[in-house]
Formats: sequence, C-alpha cells, structure tokens
Amino acid sequence: MKIMKNRFLKYSIVAVIGLCLFSVACTDLEEETFDTIIAEQIDVSKLDPAVITGTAYIEFREAMWRWNGLFEANESCSDEIVISQRKTGAWGDNGNAYQLMHKHLWTPAMSGGSYQGIWAHLATGVLNCNKILKKIDEGSLNLGDETDQCVAEVKCMRALYHYLYCDIYGRAPIVTVVLSKDSIPPIKTRKEVYDFVVSELTENASKLSNQTGGKSYTRMNKWAAYTLLAKMYLNAEVYSGTAEWQKCIDICDTVFKNSVENGGVFELVDDYSAPFLAKNENCKESILNIAFTDESGAWDNAMGFFYMQYATLHPANQETYNMGDQPWNGMSAIPQFIDSYDTADLRLKKTWIMGQQYSSSGDSLYCTLEDVQTGKPLAFKNYYTDIMGSLQDEGYRVGKYEIEKGTKNRCAENDWVYFRFADIYMMKAEALLRTGKADEAAVLVSKVRERAYKDPAKATVTGAQLQGNSVYQYGLYNKGVVTPDNTTIEYGRMLDELGWEFACEGRRRQDLIRFGVFTKNQWFYHEPQGDYRNLYPIPRSISIANGYSQNEGYVN
Repeated sequence: MKIMKNRFLKYSIVAVIGLCLFSVACTDLEEETFDTIIAEQIDVSKLDPAVITGTAYIEFREAMWRWNGLFEANESCSDEIVISQRKTGAWGDNGNAYQLMHKHLWTPAMSGGSYQGIWAHLATGVLNCNKILKKIDEGSLNLGDETDQCVAEVKCMRALYHYLYCDIYGRAPIVTVVLSKDSIPPIKTRKEVYDFVVSELTENASKLSNQTGGKSYTRMNKWAAYTLLAKMYLNAEVYSGTAEWQKCIDICDTVFKNSVENGGVFELVDDYSAPFLAKNENCKESILNIAFTDESGAWDNAMGFFYMQYATLHPANQETYNMGDQPWNGMSAIPQFIDSYDTADLRLKKTWIMGQQYSSSGDSLYCTLEDVQTGKPLAFKNYYTDIMGSLQDEGYRVGKYEIEKGTKNRCAENDWVYFRFADIYMMKAEALLRTGKADEAAVLVSKVRERAYKDPAKATVTGAQLQGNSVYQYGLYNKGVVTPDNTTIEYGRMLDELGWEFACEGRRRQDLIRFGVFTKNQWFYHEPQGDYRNLYPIPRSISIANGYSQNEGYVN
C-alpha cells in the first residue's frame, strides 16, 4: 500500500478496518467486534488517538459512497443529474429505480433507490461513536491529555450522523449510549434531532483541534464542526420551523477567522478544480474530506469506494483514461441545468465532460454499444431522446473530480470534499441575502465567482441580481424542447449560484428544498409529487422491525 504525506487518517482508518471488519444488517446493529478487538487484541497504550477514533468515520464514508448512498440520494433526484435508462438496457434494473428517483416516485418498500441503505450506515456510525465513548468513559482507552479532545471529536461525529438523519429522513432515534441488543430506541421529531445536533456541536466544537493537516487530515476538527453548525443554522427553518440566519452568519464569521487573510489556513484557491484533483489532500480550500485510495476499492471490498468515474463515463472511455475496467454509461447532466450556465463560466468545462471523446493516444473514440449510434463518433451531447430510452452518447458526463489515467479497482484516489471554504462564503451570502443585506451578499458571491471568469466584470454580481428569478428554465423536457412552468423563485439567482459552484458535490437536493423548488417545480421528466417528498421514507424494513410510524405521506 502506498503511504503518502499528510494521509495519516486515511491509513489509520484502513488499518482499523483491517482489524475490525464487520457486516451489519439493517435490523441487527449490535455486533461487538470493536469492543472485542479493543479489549483483547490491541495494546491501547501504544495507539495514536487518531486510530482509536478512526472507527467513528468509517460509516460516514460508507453512507456517502456505498452503492445508492448519500451522493445519489441528493443528486439523482435533483434538477442537476439524471440516471436515464439507455436503449442498450443499462440502468433500467431494480424496477427502474433510478428513473423513479428522478420522478420522485420512490416508496418505502422499493427494492432499489438511494435512501434504503443509508439508514443502516448512519445507525452503525452512531453505534461506533457510542462504543468509543463508552470505552473512554470506562478508562479502557489510554488517551492521556487528548481525552477531552477525542471525546469532543467523537461526539461531533455522532452529531454529523444525526444531522444526516435529520436532513434525509427528518425523524430518527437519538442514541447516546450503547444499547442492549433487544433495545429499540424511540424515534424523535425532526426538531428534536435538530436541537440535539445543535446542542452537541455548540458544546463540543470549541474543544476540538485547531489543526487542519497531518494527523487532523479528514478528522472532525474545530473548523469542520463549526461549518456543520453553520449548515444546521442555514437549514434551521426547514429542520425546526424557525429561521436562524444571523446565527449562520455568526458561525461563518468564526470560520473566516481561520482564513489566510486573517493569518489562518483556509482560502479560495485560484484554480476551481484544485479541491477535486486526485492528489487533493493539501488543498487549502478543503475543510472536511472523506479519505479514499485507489487501493481500497475493489468491487467486493468491505469498504465503500469512490466510483463516480465508472458510474458516469461511457465504456469506450476506458481507453481515454487507461482504466482497469469499462465504465457503465450512467449518470449525466440534465440539459436544462447545462443551459443555465453562462458560456464564459469556466466551471462549465471544469465540471462536465462534453463533445468528442478520444483515447489516451489521441485517437477518436466511437460508440460501441448496440443502438442506432453504434459505430458513430462518441461525442457527448447536451440532449436526450427520453429518460426511458436515451442513446449512449446523450448527456454531458461528470468530470469535476480529476480522473487519473490508470485508475484501477473501480476506485479513484480523490478524497471526497464534503465541506470547503467556498461554502462558508456562500452560506454567509445566502443568510445576508435573506436578512435584507443583498449588496453585502453580492460581494461574497462575486468573490467566489472571480476564479470562474477570465473577465473580472463578468464575475461581478449585484444584490439586485441575487434577489431576482432563476435563469434555469424549469418545465418539462421533450427532445430538446422545454415547456416552461413559468414560476418565480425567490432569490432564484442565488440558487443558480449554488448550483454552478457546487454541482456534483452531493448537496443539490438540500438547496432545492431550502429554496422551495424541490417539490414545486418541473424539470426534465420530473413533475411535483407532493411536499412530503422533501423527506425520504423510513425504509420499510426499519419501520416495521422497530415499530416506527412511517413518515407523513408514505404507506409501508
């Protein structure tokens, strides 16, 4: 295994997983593997605290990038990305679950669909955190002077898992102890989960490490916790019914104190693509990453892996990047989203792969699958025939994360960027906008836009523009023609700015909900199905096994 500078936690996690491999069913989350390993097999006096706390992070990575994980739950249902059924028969299995996700027709019992396995990963993540805290409390783990800091770190990771519950499902159990095997924790309201997360972060964030690199790489440090708290306040009106815009601003200002211009470490780097490079571990824009390595991602590996390049590229692109296997010709851009970009916006080409495709030696590639495009030049186009019968070259592909030549094991080396400094700018800007300070918001948004335009004048946006309607042409799509729904979106231009800056970062659903678009507007082949779709249903297996009532609007 390759050891790289500043990847301490990446390999600490891998080492712990190697000792603690476990398989957790959706309804049986009481494996004692971690307790047994710690108690019987490891001399804890010689372990670095990062190794001891490492198991708190495993399920974060699993929830995000295990098959049908959080990325798809937040993107494939949005106005940004679609997984269409190809005429070649690909991506139409699981009862057409991928297309049902786009159309918001998921059900609690649907065999496919992105929300099903997430619950189990979050529950296991909470369990792992509680086991660590229990061992620390019992004195079984020798952390010395770092005890209080490690306790705060694990509690903030536990808060992150509950934040994800709150965002995806709304209601969830709040579990702070290791329960007996037969115990079923009561399910709490969304506001109760929100209040718990805010309380845990408020109490523990200041106790965390200030460090952002080395042993703190990918760990829940002070700045990651504050960013999560700002995210809670940004969505407070959705989560709790009460807006907290000023609190969002205040917490963002706390993180701004650690910017380069204030003598700290965070900055908006000059190259928009820098946070997404294969070797992105030293990027000064990253606040919290999820560690991946190309050696940890075989298809049957017990760990989740970053497979985006395989999910989006055409099989012929194997020759473009000398990949170890053929890609699957799946997720691609919704044309209406692509059409919303200013053509001068550098983020368009830095995010999406378009046009004629070539091999690594420069030869033109051709359509190799069996449909009417077979043998024709492989040139990705911003057009779809139909969501249930698209051709193999239709749709721009996701290229935001650098695709290294020679990628193997269907896993990329890139570490997934979960929070980055641009989000601090944009959260504060949105909060300012919503509190009547549009011009102040525009200064921050313009700063984020600077690296996206060669012409400085094009980068500048005004407060009046941010208060205006979206430029996205919402409405139903039919072979390149959109029938507009002619709705006005309050602060729609701000929503556009979030889309262009954070496209393909696994967050679009949350933004659409906050701006009132997710269940109200039409796009591509999606029509509104009711406001209850702002939440996913509790997986049927979970609700039945635990006696939990189903989320409003859904029937088990």
